[in-house]
Amino acid sequence: MLRVALLSFVFCAGVNASSKPLPDVVIDDTNVYPESMSAARDGTLYIGSMKGIIFRATPGSPKAEPWIQPTPENGLLSLLGVLADDRSGTLWICSAPTPLRNPPAVGISALVAFDLKTGSLQGTYPFPAPASVCNDITIADDGTAYVSDTPNGRILKLARGAKSLEIFAQDERLKGIDGLVLSGDGVLYANIVTRGLLLRVDRTADGSVGEITQLTTSAPLGAPDGFRLIEKRTFLLAEGSAGRVDEVTIDGDHAEVRILRAGLISPPAVTLVGRTAYGLEGKIGYLIDPKLKGQDPGQFIAHAIPLDASVAALSDGEASRAAEAKSRSARADSARIAALEAKVAALSAEAGRLEDANAVRKLQRAFGYYVDKGYWQEASDLFAEDATFETGVDGVYVGKARIHQLLVHQGGGHEGPGLPYGQMNHHMQLQPVVHVAADGHSAKGRWRELALLGQFQQSAAWGDGIYENEYVKEDGVWKIKSVHYYPNFVAPYKGGWVTLGPVSGDWKSDIAKSFPADRPPTVTYEPYPNVYTPPFHYKNPVTER
Repeated sequence: MLRVALLSFVFCAGVNASSKPLPDVVIDDTNVYPESMSAARDGTLYIGSMKGIIFRATPGSPKAEPWIQPTPENGLLSLLGVLADDRSGTLWICSAPTPLRNPPAVGISALVAFDLKTGSLQGTYPFPAPASVCNDITIADDGTAYVSDTPNGRILKLARGAKSLEIFAQDERLKGIDGLVLSGDGVLYANIVTRGLLLRVDRTADGSVGEITQLTTSAPLGAPDGFRLIEKRTFLLAEGSAGRVDEVTIDGDHAEVRILRAGLISPPAVTLVGRTAYGLEGKIGYLIDPKLKGQDPGQFIAHAIPLDASVAALSDGEASRAAEAKSRSARADSARIAALEAKVAALSAEAGRLEDANAVRKLQRAFGYYVDKGYWQEASDLFAEDATFETGVDGVYVGKARIHQLLVHQGGGHEGPGLPYGQMNHHMQLQPVVHVAADGHSAKGRWRELALLGQFQQSAAWGDGIYENEYVKEDGVWKIKSVHYYPNFVAPYKGGWVTLGPVSGDWKSDIAKSFPADRPPTVTYEPYPNVYTPPFHYKNPVTER
Protein backbone atom coordinates (compact mmCIF):
# COMPACT_ATOMS: atom_id res chain seq x y z
CA MET A 1 0.00 0.00 0.00
CA LEU A 2 1.66 3.29 -0.49
CA ARG A 3 0.93 4.69 -3.80
CA VAL A 4 0.26 6.76 -6.74
CA ALA A 5 -0.90 10.10 -7.93
CA LEU A 6 -2.23 11.46 -11.09
CA LEU A 7 -2.39 13.90 -13.75
CA SER A 8 -5.46 15.58 -15.08
CA PHE A 9 -4.36 14.98 -18.63
CA VAL A 10 -3.89 11.25 -18.04
CA PHE A 11 -7.51 10.99 -19.13
CA CYS A 12 -7.31 10.68 -22.86
CA ALA A 13 -10.56 9.76 -24.55
CA GLY A 14 -8.79 9.24 -27.84
CA VAL A 15 -6.93 6.17 -26.58
CA ASN A 16 -8.59 2.97 -27.73
CA ALA A 17 -11.76 4.78 -28.70
CA SER A 18 -12.86 1.73 -30.68
CA SER A 19 -15.12 -0.90 -29.18
CA LYS A 20 -12.28 -3.38 -28.84
CA PRO A 21 -11.66 -3.88 -25.11
CA LEU A 22 -8.18 -3.38 -23.73
CA PRO A 23 -6.44 -6.49 -22.37
CA ASP A 24 -5.32 -7.24 -18.85
CA VAL A 25 -1.58 -6.57 -18.56
CA VAL A 26 0.73 -9.18 -16.99
CA ILE A 27 4.07 -8.06 -15.59
CA ASP A 28 6.79 -10.17 -17.20
CA ASP A 29 8.76 -10.99 -14.05
CA THR A 30 8.42 -12.83 -10.75
CA ASN A 31 8.15 -11.49 -7.19
CA VAL A 32 7.63 -7.98 -8.52
CA TYR A 33 5.26 -6.62 -5.85
CA PRO A 34 4.25 -3.54 -7.85
CA GLU A 35 3.32 -0.44 -5.91
CA SER A 36 2.34 2.16 -8.48
CA MET A 37 1.20 2.65 -12.05
CA SER A 38 0.60 5.46 -14.52
CA ALA A 39 -0.46 5.83 -18.15
CA ALA A 40 0.85 8.20 -20.80
CA ARG A 41 -1.50 9.92 -23.21
CA ASP A 42 -0.85 7.28 -25.91
CA GLY A 43 -1.85 4.44 -23.55
CA THR A 44 1.65 3.30 -22.57
CA LEU A 45 1.60 1.88 -19.02
CA TYR A 46 4.46 2.45 -16.57
CA ILE A 47 4.61 0.28 -13.45
CA GLY A 48 6.93 0.65 -10.45
CA SER A 49 7.96 -2.19 -8.17
CA MET A 50 9.53 -3.12 -4.88
CA LYS A 51 12.45 -4.45 -6.93
CA GLY A 52 13.23 -0.93 -8.08
CA ILE A 53 12.51 -1.87 -11.71
CA ILE A 54 10.22 0.26 -13.88
CA PHE A 55 8.14 -1.91 -16.20
CA ARG A 56 6.56 -0.62 -19.40
CA ALA A 57 3.68 -1.94 -21.53
CA THR A 58 3.28 -0.43 -24.99
CA PRO A 59 -0.24 0.66 -25.99
CA GLY A 60 -2.60 -2.32 -26.17
CA SER A 61 0.07 -4.83 -25.16
CA PRO A 62 -0.89 -7.60 -22.68
CA LYS A 63 2.63 -7.65 -21.26
CA ALA A 64 4.69 -5.16 -19.21
CA GLU A 65 8.41 -5.70 -19.61
CA PRO A 66 11.40 -4.41 -17.63
CA TRP A 67 12.45 -0.99 -18.93
CA ILE A 68 14.52 0.96 -16.40
CA GLN A 69 16.72 -0.98 -13.95
CA PRO A 70 18.25 0.33 -10.70
CA THR A 71 21.82 1.53 -11.25
CA PRO A 72 24.39 3.40 -9.15
CA GLU A 73 23.73 6.41 -11.38
CA ASN A 74 19.94 6.58 -10.90
CA GLY A 75 20.03 5.25 -7.31
CA LEU A 76 16.56 3.70 -7.55
CA LEU A 77 15.43 1.92 -4.38
CA SER A 78 11.88 0.59 -4.05
CA LEU A 79 9.44 2.48 -6.24
CA LEU A 80 6.32 3.63 -4.40
CA GLY A 81 5.03 6.23 -6.83
CA VAL A 82 4.95 6.54 -10.63
CA LEU A 83 3.52 9.38 -12.72
CA ALA A 84 3.71 9.95 -16.48
CA ASP A 85 3.68 13.69 -17.35
CA ASP A 86 3.13 14.10 -21.09
CA ARG A 87 3.28 17.89 -20.93
CA SER A 88 6.89 17.93 -19.77
CA GLY A 89 7.83 14.56 -21.27
CA THR A 90 8.80 13.31 -17.81
CA LEU A 91 8.30 10.07 -15.91
CA TRP A 92 8.29 10.95 -12.21
CA ILE A 93 9.25 8.26 -9.71
CA CYS A 94 9.08 8.04 -5.92
CA SER A 95 12.14 6.10 -4.77
CA ALA A 96 12.20 5.05 -1.10
CA PRO A 97 14.20 2.76 1.21
CA THR A 98 12.41 -0.40 2.26
CA PRO A 99 13.37 -3.61 4.07
CA LEU A 100 10.92 -5.51 1.85
CA ARG A 101 13.23 -5.60 -1.16
CA ASN A 102 15.75 -8.44 -1.37
CA PRO A 103 18.37 -7.28 -0.63
CA PRO A 104 16.83 -4.40 1.34
CA ALA A 105 16.74 -1.04 -0.43
CA VAL A 106 18.90 1.31 1.62
CA GLY A 107 19.21 5.02 0.97
CA ILE A 108 17.34 8.32 1.12
CA SER A 109 13.85 8.89 -0.25
CA ALA A 110 13.92 10.93 -3.44
CA LEU A 111 11.79 12.17 -6.29
CA VAL A 112 13.47 10.99 -9.50
CA ALA A 113 12.79 12.21 -13.06
CA PHE A 114 13.32 10.24 -16.29
CA ASP A 115 12.64 11.09 -19.91
CA LEU A 116 9.24 9.63 -20.71
CA LYS A 117 10.34 8.28 -24.11
CA THR A 118 14.00 7.35 -23.70
CA GLY A 119 14.19 6.54 -19.98
CA SER A 120 17.29 8.70 -19.54
CA LEU A 121 17.83 10.15 -16.07
CA GLN A 122 16.87 13.84 -15.84
CA GLY A 123 17.19 14.63 -12.16
CA THR A 124 17.15 13.39 -8.56
CA TYR A 125 15.61 15.42 -5.72
CA PRO A 126 16.30 13.99 -2.23
CA PHE A 127 13.74 14.52 0.53
CA PRO A 128 14.76 16.92 3.29
CA ALA A 129 15.14 15.59 6.85
CA PRO A 130 13.75 13.85 8.80
CA ALA A 131 13.71 10.30 7.44
CA SER A 132 10.95 10.15 4.84
CA VAL A 133 8.99 7.87 2.52
CA CYS A 134 8.32 9.37 -0.90
CA ASN A 135 4.99 7.83 -1.86
CA ASP A 136 3.04 9.60 -4.59
CA ILE A 137 3.14 12.46 -7.08
CA THR A 138 0.75 14.80 -8.86
CA ILE A 139 1.51 17.70 -11.22
CA ALA A 140 -0.23 21.08 -11.30
CA ASP A 141 -0.97 23.04 -14.47
CA ASP A 142 2.06 25.27 -13.85
CA GLY A 143 4.35 22.22 -13.75
CA THR A 144 4.78 22.13 -9.97
CA ALA A 145 5.15 18.59 -8.65
CA TYR A 146 3.45 17.77 -5.32
CA VAL A 147 4.81 14.72 -3.50
CA SER A 148 3.55 12.88 -0.40
CA ASP A 149 5.72 11.89 2.59
CA THR A 150 3.82 9.16 4.46
CA PRO A 151 5.39 8.93 7.96
CA ASN A 152 5.95 12.66 8.45
CA GLY A 153 2.56 13.88 7.25
CA ARG A 154 4.10 16.17 4.66
CA ILE A 155 3.38 17.29 1.13
CA LEU A 156 6.50 18.59 -0.58
CA LYS A 157 6.64 20.48 -3.83
CA LEU A 158 9.10 20.97 -6.65
CA ALA A 159 8.45 24.05 -8.74
CA ARG A 160 9.21 23.85 -12.45
CA GLY A 161 12.95 24.40 -12.86
CA ALA A 162 13.66 24.20 -9.11
CA LYS A 163 16.73 22.34 -7.88
CA SER A 164 15.33 21.02 -4.60
CA LEU A 165 12.09 20.07 -2.85
CA GLU A 166 10.45 22.39 -0.34
CA ILE A 167 7.72 21.76 2.20
CA PHE A 168 4.26 22.75 1.00
CA ALA A 169 2.25 21.34 3.93
CA GLN A 170 2.97 19.52 7.19
CA ASP A 171 0.17 18.56 9.55
CA GLU A 172 -0.72 15.78 12.00
CA ARG A 173 -3.84 15.16 9.92
CA LEU A 174 -1.59 14.25 6.99
CA LYS A 175 0.23 11.46 8.88
CA GLY A 176 -0.20 8.30 6.80
CA ILE A 177 -0.72 10.25 3.57
CA ASP A 178 -0.47 8.20 0.40
CA GLY A 179 -2.26 9.09 -2.85
CA LEU A 180 -2.34 12.65 -4.20
CA VAL A 181 -4.51 13.96 -7.07
CA LEU A 182 -5.51 17.30 -8.56
CA SER A 183 -9.04 17.71 -9.85
CA GLY A 184 -9.82 19.06 -13.30
CA ASP A 185 -10.17 22.53 -11.80
CA GLY A 186 -6.96 22.31 -9.77
CA VAL A 187 -8.17 21.29 -6.29
CA LEU A 188 -5.70 19.09 -4.41
CA TYR A 189 -6.98 15.91 -2.74
CA ALA A 190 -5.13 13.29 -0.69
CA ASN A 191 -5.94 9.97 0.93
CA ILE A 192 -4.71 8.64 4.26
CA VAL A 193 -3.88 4.97 3.78
CA THR A 194 -3.57 4.14 7.49
CA ARG A 195 -6.94 5.63 8.50
CA GLY A 196 -9.14 5.25 5.43
CA LEU A 197 -9.68 8.99 4.87
CA LEU A 198 -10.02 11.42 1.99
CA LEU A 199 -8.86 15.00 2.48
CA ARG A 200 -9.07 18.22 0.54
CA VAL A 201 -5.91 20.34 0.83
CA ASP A 202 -6.66 23.87 -0.30
CA ARG A 203 -4.04 26.00 -2.04
CA THR A 204 -4.12 29.76 -1.62
CA ALA A 205 -3.62 32.29 -4.39
CA ASP A 206 0.04 32.73 -3.48
CA GLY A 207 0.67 28.96 -3.70
CA SER A 208 0.81 28.25 0.04
CA VAL A 209 -1.29 25.68 1.87
CA GLY A 210 -4.79 26.65 3.00
CA GLU A 211 -7.44 24.70 4.89
CA ILE A 212 -7.29 20.92 5.23
CA THR A 213 -10.76 19.35 5.21
CA GLN A 214 -11.76 15.74 5.85
CA LEU A 215 -14.41 14.54 3.40
CA THR A 216 -17.35 12.33 4.28
CA THR A 217 -17.65 9.19 2.16
CA SER A 218 -20.72 7.20 1.13
CA ALA A 219 -18.95 4.00 2.21
CA PRO A 220 -16.00 3.16 4.49
CA LEU A 221 -12.64 2.96 2.73
CA GLY A 222 -10.10 0.18 3.27
CA ALA A 223 -6.51 1.48 2.97
CA PRO A 224 -7.09 3.97 0.12
CA ASP A 225 -4.03 4.14 -2.05
CA GLY A 226 -3.72 4.89 -5.78
CA PHE A 227 -5.65 8.03 -6.78
CA ARG A 228 -6.21 9.17 -10.40
CA LEU A 229 -8.32 11.75 -12.17
CA ILE A 230 -11.06 10.68 -14.59
CA GLU A 231 -12.49 14.15 -15.28
CA LYS A 232 -13.62 17.25 -13.38
CA ARG A 233 -14.01 15.96 -9.77
CA THR A 234 -14.48 12.28 -10.56
CA PHE A 235 -11.57 10.01 -9.75
CA LEU A 236 -10.32 6.44 -9.67
CA LEU A 237 -9.34 5.08 -6.26
CA ALA A 238 -7.64 1.83 -5.23
CA GLU A 239 -8.58 0.39 -1.83
CA GLY A 240 -5.72 -1.89 -0.82
CA SER A 241 -7.12 -3.84 2.10
CA ALA A 242 -10.68 -3.80 0.71
CA GLY A 243 -9.50 -5.24 -2.61
CA ARG A 244 -11.49 -2.75 -4.68
CA VAL A 245 -11.18 -0.23 -7.47
CA ASP A 246 -13.71 2.60 -7.15
CA GLU A 247 -15.07 5.56 -9.03
CA VAL A 248 -15.22 8.47 -6.58
CA THR A 249 -17.18 11.65 -7.29
CA ILE A 250 -16.55 14.59 -4.96
CA ASP A 251 -19.16 17.26 -4.38
CA GLY A 252 -18.14 19.84 -1.79
CA ASP A 253 -17.15 17.98 1.37
CA HIS A 254 -18.73 14.65 0.34
CA ALA A 255 -17.34 11.80 -1.75
CA GLU A 256 -19.70 9.33 -3.43
CA VAL A 257 -18.05 5.93 -3.88
CA ARG A 258 -19.07 3.51 -6.65
CA ILE A 259 -17.33 0.13 -6.82
CA LEU A 260 -16.00 -0.73 -10.27
CA ARG A 261 -14.27 -4.00 -9.39
CA ALA A 262 -14.03 -6.00 -6.17
CA GLY A 263 -12.03 -9.08 -5.27
CA LEU A 264 -8.60 -7.82 -6.26
CA ILE A 265 -5.67 -8.81 -4.09
CA SER A 266 -4.41 -5.71 -2.26
CA PRO A 267 -4.51 -3.29 -5.21
CA PRO A 268 -2.13 -0.36 -4.61
CA ALA A 269 -2.60 1.45 -7.90
CA VAL A 270 -5.04 2.56 -10.57
CA THR A 271 -4.73 4.51 -13.80
CA LEU A 272 -6.83 5.43 -16.80
CA VAL A 273 -6.46 4.64 -20.51
CA GLY A 274 -9.33 6.09 -22.51
CA ARG A 275 -12.52 4.76 -20.92
CA THR A 276 -10.73 1.82 -19.32
CA ALA A 277 -9.46 1.81 -15.77
CA TYR A 278 -6.55 -0.39 -14.83
CA GLY A 279 -6.44 -1.85 -11.32
CA LEU A 280 -3.09 -3.30 -10.28
CA GLU A 281 -2.82 -6.24 -7.88
CA GLY A 282 0.11 -5.64 -5.53
CA LYS A 283 -0.23 -8.78 -3.36
CA ILE A 284 1.77 -7.06 -0.63
CA GLY A 285 0.38 -9.56 1.87
CA TYR A 286 2.81 -12.15 0.51
CA LEU A 287 5.62 -9.98 1.90
CA ILE A 288 4.15 -8.88 5.22
CA ASP A 289 1.35 -11.27 6.23
CA PRO A 290 2.77 -14.23 8.24
CA LYS A 291 0.03 -16.47 6.80
CA LEU A 292 1.08 -15.75 3.21
CA LYS A 293 4.78 -14.95 3.51
CA GLY A 294 6.95 -17.39 1.60
CA GLN A 295 4.16 -18.62 -0.66
CA ASP A 296 4.18 -18.14 -4.43
CA PRO A 297 2.22 -14.95 -5.22
CA GLY A 298 1.74 -15.97 -8.85
CA GLN A 299 1.44 -13.45 -11.65
CA PHE A 300 1.10 -9.74 -11.06
CA ILE A 301 -1.67 -8.34 -13.21
CA ALA A 302 -3.06 -4.92 -14.05
CA HIS A 303 -6.76 -5.67 -14.67
CA ALA A 304 -8.60 -3.76 -17.39
CA ILE A 305 -11.92 -2.46 -16.03
CA PRO A 306 -14.36 -0.59 -18.30
CA LEU A 307 -15.62 2.56 -16.62
CA ASP A 308 -19.23 1.50 -17.14
CA ALA A 309 -18.56 -1.67 -15.15
CA SER A 310 -19.89 -2.26 -11.68
CA VAL A 311 -19.43 -5.01 -9.20
CA ALA A 312 -22.87 -6.37 -10.07
CA ALA A 313 -21.89 -6.75 -13.72
CA LEU A 314 -19.34 -9.47 -13.03
CA SER A 315 -19.86 -12.86 -14.63
CA ASP A 316 -20.56 -15.87 -12.42
CA GLY A 317 -16.93 -16.94 -12.66
CA GLU A 318 -15.67 -13.45 -11.90
CA ALA A 319 -18.09 -13.11 -9.02
CA SER A 320 -16.90 -16.42 -7.56
CA ARG A 321 -13.30 -15.37 -7.89
CA ALA A 322 -14.11 -11.98 -6.43
CA ALA A 323 -15.89 -13.51 -3.45
CA GLU A 324 -13.00 -15.90 -2.77
CA ALA A 325 -10.41 -13.16 -3.06
CA LYS A 326 -12.48 -10.78 -0.95
CA SER A 327 -12.71 -13.44 1.75
CA ARG A 328 -8.94 -13.85 1.74
CA SER A 329 -8.49 -10.12 1.83
CA ALA A 330 -10.92 -9.68 4.71
CA ARG A 331 -9.14 -12.30 6.81
CA ALA A 332 -5.87 -10.48 6.37
CA ASP A 333 -7.14 -6.90 6.66
CA SER A 334 -6.12 -6.21 10.22
CA ALA A 335 -2.76 -7.92 9.75
CA ARG A 336 -2.08 -5.89 6.61
CA ILE A 337 -2.85 -2.57 8.24
CA ALA A 338 -0.64 -3.46 11.20
CA ALA A 339 2.07 -4.64 8.83
CA LEU A 340 1.77 -1.43 6.83
CA GLU A 341 2.34 0.64 9.94
CA ALA A 342 5.30 -1.58 10.83
CA LYS A 343 6.61 -1.17 7.29
CA VAL A 344 6.45 2.61 7.48
CA ALA A 345 8.18 2.51 10.87
CA ALA A 346 10.92 0.26 9.47
CA LEU A 347 11.43 2.53 6.48
CA SER A 348 11.62 5.56 8.73
CA ALA A 349 14.11 3.83 11.02
CA GLU A 350 16.35 2.80 8.13
CA ALA A 351 16.26 6.24 6.57
CA GLY A 352 16.95 7.70 10.02
CA ARG A 353 20.10 5.60 10.34
CA LEU A 354 21.29 6.86 6.96
CA GLU A 355 20.71 10.46 8.01
CA ASP A 356 22.49 9.75 11.28
CA ALA A 357 25.49 8.35 9.41
CA ASN A 358 25.62 11.52 7.32
CA ALA A 359 25.43 13.62 10.48
CA VAL A 360 28.35 11.68 12.01
CA ARG A 361 30.44 12.22 8.88
CA LYS A 362 29.71 15.95 9.01
CA LEU A 363 30.66 16.00 12.70
CA GLN A 364 34.06 14.39 12.14
CA ARG A 365 34.81 16.55 9.12
CA ALA A 366 33.95 19.65 11.12
CA PHE A 367 36.43 18.50 13.76
CA GLY A 368 39.14 18.24 11.12
CA TYR A 369 38.47 21.71 9.75
CA TYR A 370 38.45 23.32 13.22
CA VAL A 371 41.74 21.64 14.13
CA ASP A 372 43.23 22.69 10.78
CA LYS A 373 42.80 26.36 11.64
CA GLY A 374 43.36 26.33 15.39
CA TYR A 375 39.75 26.69 16.51
CA TRP A 376 40.30 24.64 19.66
CA GLN A 377 37.16 25.72 21.50
CA GLU A 378 34.94 25.02 18.52
CA ALA A 379 36.61 21.61 18.08
CA SER A 380 36.21 20.65 21.75
CA ASP A 381 32.56 21.78 21.67
CA LEU A 382 31.93 18.82 19.34
CA PHE A 383 32.62 16.38 22.20
CA ALA A 384 30.32 14.93 24.86
CA GLU A 385 31.06 16.07 28.42
CA ASP A 386 32.55 12.68 29.39
CA ALA A 387 34.34 12.12 26.08
CA THR A 388 37.85 10.65 25.82
CA PHE A 389 40.80 11.33 23.52
CA GLU A 390 43.65 8.88 22.99
CA THR A 391 46.63 9.27 20.64
CA GLY A 392 49.20 6.52 20.06
CA VAL A 393 50.73 5.46 23.39
CA ASP A 394 50.27 8.88 25.02
CA GLY A 395 47.38 7.72 27.20
CA VAL A 396 43.73 8.71 27.56
CA TYR A 397 42.52 12.27 28.25
CA VAL A 398 39.07 12.38 29.88
CA GLY A 399 36.40 15.08 29.64
CA LYS A 400 35.69 17.98 27.33
CA ALA A 401 37.81 20.45 29.33
CA ARG A 402 40.89 18.21 29.27
CA ILE A 403 40.42 17.57 25.54
CA HIS A 404 40.35 21.32 24.95
CA GLN A 405 43.65 21.70 26.82
CA LEU A 406 45.15 18.82 24.85
CA LEU A 407 44.19 20.40 21.53
CA VAL A 408 45.82 23.67 22.60
CA HIS A 409 49.02 21.79 23.48
CA GLN A 410 48.93 19.92 20.17
CA GLY A 411 48.63 23.27 18.42
CA GLY A 412 51.82 24.53 20.03
CA GLY A 413 50.23 26.27 23.01
CA HIS A 414 48.55 29.05 21.04
CA GLU A 415 45.06 29.54 22.55
CA GLY A 416 43.39 30.58 19.29
CA PRO A 417 41.06 30.98 17.64
CA GLY A 418 43.32 30.75 14.65
CA LEU A 419 46.92 29.69 14.14
CA PRO A 420 50.05 31.83 14.53
CA TYR A 421 51.51 33.34 11.38
CA GLY A 422 53.13 30.74 9.12
CA GLN A 423 51.86 27.64 10.95
CA MET A 424 50.37 24.82 8.87
CA ASN A 425 48.20 22.28 10.66
CA HIS A 426 46.11 20.44 8.06
CA HIS A 427 44.45 17.24 9.33
CA MET A 428 42.42 15.78 6.45
CA GLN A 429 39.71 13.33 7.52
CA LEU A 430 39.44 10.72 4.77
CA GLN A 431 37.95 7.30 3.86
CA PRO A 432 35.07 7.25 6.38
CA VAL A 433 33.39 3.95 7.29
CA VAL A 434 30.49 4.79 9.62
CA HIS A 435 28.03 2.42 11.28
CA VAL A 436 25.07 3.62 13.32
CA ALA A 437 23.67 1.35 16.04
CA ALA A 438 20.18 -0.07 15.54
CA ASP A 439 18.79 2.13 18.32
CA GLY A 440 20.10 5.26 16.57
CA HIS A 441 21.78 6.56 19.73
CA SER A 442 25.40 5.61 19.11
CA ALA A 443 27.76 5.09 16.19
CA LYS A 444 31.31 4.11 15.32
CA GLY A 445 33.53 5.42 12.56
CA ARG A 446 36.90 4.58 11.04
CA TRP A 447 38.84 7.34 9.27
CA ARG A 448 42.27 7.92 7.76
CA GLU A 449 44.09 11.15 8.56
CA LEU A 450 46.60 12.67 6.19
CA ALA A 451 48.36 15.59 7.86
CA LEU A 452 50.43 18.42 6.43
CA LEU A 453 52.32 20.16 9.24
CA GLY A 454 54.95 22.84 9.49
CA GLN A 455 56.13 26.38 10.18
CA PHE A 456 56.96 28.88 7.48
CA GLN A 457 60.66 28.71 6.47
CA GLN A 458 61.43 26.43 9.44
CA SER A 459 59.92 22.97 9.15
CA ALA A 460 57.55 20.77 7.14
CA ALA A 461 56.26 17.27 7.83
CA TRP A 462 53.84 14.62 6.63
CA GLY A 463 51.58 12.67 9.00
CA ASP A 464 49.49 9.52 8.55
CA GLY A 465 47.24 7.56 10.87
CA ILE A 466 43.92 5.85 11.53
CA TYR A 467 41.00 6.91 13.73
CA GLU A 468 38.61 4.45 15.37
CA ASN A 469 36.07 6.77 16.98
CA GLU A 470 32.76 6.49 18.80
CA TYR A 471 29.83 8.91 18.71
CA VAL A 472 26.73 9.48 20.79
CA LYS A 473 23.43 11.26 20.12
CA GLU A 474 22.38 13.50 23.01
CA ASP A 475 19.05 15.31 22.84
CA GLY A 476 18.94 14.68 19.10
CA VAL A 477 22.46 16.06 18.47
CA TRP A 478 25.44 13.91 17.49
CA LYS A 479 28.64 14.41 19.51
CA ILE A 480 32.04 12.75 19.62
CA LYS A 481 32.16 10.20 22.44
CA SER A 482 35.73 9.04 21.98
CA VAL A 483 38.65 9.69 19.66
CA HIS A 484 41.27 6.97 19.34
CA TYR A 485 43.96 8.05 16.90
CA TYR A 486 46.61 5.54 15.88
CA PRO A 487 49.46 7.58 14.34
CA ASN A 488 51.43 5.61 11.78
CA PHE A 489 54.19 8.13 11.22
CA VAL A 490 55.17 11.80 11.24
CA ALA A 491 57.98 12.21 8.72
CA PRO A 492 59.92 15.22 7.47
CA TYR A 493 58.70 16.61 4.17
CA LYS A 494 62.22 16.50 2.79
CA GLY A 495 63.18 12.87 2.39
CA GLY A 496 59.79 11.66 3.65
CA TRP A 497 59.20 8.42 5.50
CA VAL A 498 62.24 6.78 3.91
CA THR A 499 64.27 8.66 6.52
CA LEU A 500 62.45 7.06 9.45
CA GLY A 501 63.80 4.25 11.61
CA PRO A 502 62.14 1.92 14.12
CA VAL A 503 61.17 3.47 17.45
CA SER A 504 62.93 2.31 20.57
CA GLY A 505 61.71 2.38 24.12
CA ASP A 506 59.03 4.84 25.18
CA TRP A 507 57.87 6.75 22.12
CA LYS A 508 55.39 8.99 23.93
CA SER A 509 55.09 12.42 22.39
CA ASP A 510 56.70 15.46 24.02
CA ILE A 511 53.16 16.75 24.64
CA ALA A 512 52.28 13.68 26.74
CA LYS A 513 55.47 14.08 28.73
CA SER A 514 54.77 17.71 29.60
CA PHE A 515 50.99 17.36 29.80
CA PRO A 516 50.33 13.80 31.12
CA ALA A 517 47.18 11.88 30.30
CA ASP A 518 44.52 10.92 32.85
CA ARG A 519 44.75 7.19 32.12
CA PRO A 520 47.36 4.86 30.64
CA PRO A 521 47.02 3.89 26.97
CA THR A 522 44.54 1.13 26.14
CA VAL A 523 46.80 -0.22 23.38
CA THR A 524 50.56 -0.39 22.94
CA TYR A 525 52.15 -0.79 19.52
CA GLU A 526 55.06 0.44 17.44
CA PRO A 527 54.48 2.70 14.43
CA TYR A 528 56.01 2.62 10.94
CA PRO A 529 58.21 0.98 9.78
CA ASN A 530 56.64 -1.64 11.99
CA VAL A 531 53.24 -2.71 10.68
CA TYR A 532 50.25 -2.41 13.00
CA THR A 533 46.59 -2.58 11.98
CA PRO A 534 44.19 -0.86 14.39
CA PRO A 535 41.23 -3.18 15.14
CA PHE A 536 38.24 -2.74 12.84
CA HIS A 537 34.94 -1.89 14.54
CA TYR A 538 32.99 -3.69 11.79
CA LYS A 539 32.79 -7.10 10.15
CA ASN A 540 33.76 -7.76 6.56
CA PRO A 541 30.71 -6.57 4.57
CA VAL A 542 30.93 -9.60 2.25
CA THR A 543 31.92 -12.51 4.49
CA GLU A 544 30.40 -11.11 7.71
CA ARG A 545 33.52 -12.27 9.56
